[in-house]
Amino acid sequence: PEHPLVRRLVEGTEREAEVGAFVDRVLAQDRFLRAADETEKEGVFTGRHAVNPVNGRPVPVWVANYVLLEYGTGIVMAVPAHDTRDFAFARKYGLDIIPVVMPPGETLTADTMADAYVEPGVLANSGPFDGDRSAEAMDGIADMMEAGGYGRRRVNYRLRDWCISRQRYWGTPIPLIHCEKCGVVPVPYDDLPVLLPRIENFRPKGHPPLAEAVDWVLVKCPKCGGEARREVETLDTFVDSSWYFLRYASKPADRPFEKETVDRWLPVDTYIGGITHAIMHLMYARFFTKALRDAGMLSFSEPFTRLFTQGMVTLGGKVMSKSRGNTVGIEDIAGRYGADTGRMFTLFATPPDKEMEWSEEGVEGVYRFLGRVWRLFDGRWRLVDFVYDPASLSGALRALYRKRHSTVKKFTEDIERIHFNTAIAAAMELVNDIYALETGGSIPDGAHPVVAACLRDLVDVLAPIAPFICEELNARFGGKESVHDRPWPTWDEAALEVETVTLAVQINGKIRDQVEVPVDLSEEAVREAVLASERVRVYTDGKNLKKFIVVPGRLVSIVVQ
Repeated sequence: PEHPLVRRLVEGTEREAEVGAFVDRVLAQDRFLRAADETEKEGVFTGRHAVNPVNGRPVPVWVANYVLLEYGTGIVMAVPAHDTRDFAFARKYGLDIIPVVMPPGETLTADTMADAYVEPGVLANSGPFDGDRSAEAMDGIADMMEAGGYGRRRVNYRLRDWCISRQRYWGTPIPLIHCEKCGVVPVPYDDLPVLLPRIENFRPKGHPPLAEAVDWVLVKCPKCGGEARREVETLDTFVDSSWYFLRYASKPADRPFEKETVDRWLPVDTYIGGITHAIMHLMYARFFTKALRDAGMLSFSEPFTRLFTQGMVTLGGKVMSKSRGNTVGIEDIAGRYGADTGRMFTLFATPPDKEMEWSEEGVEGVYRFLGRVWRLFDGRWRLVDFVYDPASLSGALRALYRKRHSTVKKFTEDIERIHFNTAIAAAMELVNDIYALETGGSIPDGAHPVVAACLRDLVDVLAPIAPFICEELNARFGGKESVHDRPWPTWDEAALEVETVTLAVQINGKIRDQVEVPVDLSEEAVREAVLASERVRVYTDGKNLKKFIVVPGRLVSIVVQ
C-alpha cells in the first residue's frame, strides 16, 4: 500500500476511489501487525495486469495489507500454493492457486490443498524444470532469467530502521541538548557520561518521566551558552545489552573495554535465549560487534560462536504467560516439592530446545525419584570405604561398576551438549541398578564400597541440577568439603568395555530367543551357541537351515524351511 506506484496505477480509472480508500485505511494501521500471520489478509484489485516474463501470461496486480514496502522492492510475486499468507489471500478472493512444488511421490491440486505447501519438493508446472528438485533448480532458473535479460540475482536484507528512544526513566540518557538557536547539540565529551537524576514519581503524565527533573533538564547550550534543554527520552535498553558481554570481560574506568582482554575471552561460546531473542537481541548484538570491529575496537566479527534457542513452557496447550494468567508459581512448587524438584523436572521433562508441557504428574514423578535417591543414604550402605579392586568384581557388581563409569561419561558429555534430560535419565538408571542389588536377599560386604563410589559420583553429577539435596547428602560421607567445591568426577574408558553381549535371535522374521555370548566370540562359535539354545531348537530341529546371518553385537537372523 505504501508503494508510490499504487496511486499512479489507478489514477483516472474507475478503481481509483476504492483503491485510495483501502490504502488510506491500511496506512493508519500498525505495519508490524499488518504483516503478522494471525492478521486477516485484505486486498483490492487495481484493475491492472503485469506480464509474467517467463511464460507471457497476465498476472493480476493487487494491493494487499500484508505486503510491506521494505520487504524486497515492495512489489512481490505472490505464490499462493507455497506461502501461507498468499494462500489465505487467494482463497479469500478466488485467485488462481497453481502448485509448482510437489511433495515427493504426491500430486497437489488447488481443490484438495488445505494450506500452502512450504517444504522442499519436486517442481511441476515449471516448464523445462519439471521433475527437478526445488532446491537444486534455483540456480538453473536464475541462470535462465539472467540470460533472458528479465531478472538477476540479488540479496535482499530484511533489516528495518531501529527507533532507539524510549519514553521511560530506566535507560541510558541520550547525550543531546536542544537549543532554540543552535538546534540539536551533542553533550561535550568531557561531560560524559550523562547520569540519570533521582526522581520520585514515575507515573505517566503525557511526557517522559525525565521531564519532571526540571533542574536536570535545564542546562546551558555548550555551543552558544544560551538557555537549552536536555533530551528527556532514554535509549532502548537493547543499546546496552547489545554489547554488555564485552563489558563483562573487561571494565576499565576510562573506556568501554580493553581490546586485548576482550579478544582473549571472546567471542562467547554459547548464546542461550528464546526464539524472540534470536530475531532481536542477537541481530542487534551482531550489528554492534561488526561496527566495533570496523572501528578497530575488536578483532572478531561474530559475538557468539553457537546459538541455542530453548523451547517454550506451555500449560493446557498454551504458552505460559503472565498476561494469560496461566503460570505456575515457583513458591508453590518449592513449598510442596522443594526447589530441587522444580529444577530437575524442568530439565528432565523434554529436550531443552523443544516445547515443554507443564505436568503436575511429571513433577510428582521427579519428586519420587529424589526420594529414592535420599533413601539410599538412610544407613543401608556404608559410606566410609570406597576402595576395591575392579578386577575382583563379577556379575551384578561388575555391571554396576561399569554403569557408574558410563553414567559419569554420559552425564558429562550430555551437559556439554545441553541434553539435560538424557543426562538425568542416565542417573535414574544408575539408581535403579543400585536398588536391584537388594532384590537378591543378603548383600555381600564387597558390595558396599562399590555402591559407596556410585553414590558419591551420583551426588556429584546431580549437584548442578539438585544442589540442595546433594549438599545434604554429601554431608553423609563425613567430609566438610562442599559438593560444589569438589572436582567433577571422571570415568575410566577401560571400565566401559563390555565382556559379553546379548544377541536377539530372529527366526523367520520373529524374535524367538536372546543369547548372551562373549563380545569377541567368532561367528562360527556364535552359530554353535545359538543353535544349542533349547528355545531355538524348538524352531530349528528337523528343519532345513537356509540362512544364518550374524549382525555383530545386535542380532542373529535365521531362515528355516
